[in-house]
Amino acid sequence: MVETQDCLVMAQDVAGQDVGVVHAIRPDGCAGLAALVGETAARFATRSGFVARYGQVQLLPDAGGGITTALL
Repeated sequence: MVETQDCLVMAQDVAGQDVGVVHAIRPDGCAGLAALVGETAARFATRSGFVARYGQVQLLPDAGGGITTALL
């Protein structure tokens, strides 16, 4: 089973007008991945009671295991 990390990340909408916080999850220990597209994050956000304004969020893990940015 893959461990997951729960995090709040910034995301910008497609039009580039609104910036907000997205509640997202990503697998832990994925330093080898260049990018992780998290459609699951939006579903998780909905179940957790957060506003899922962003259909897809792209999570870009940095070398330290954190998330540097999240974009549509």
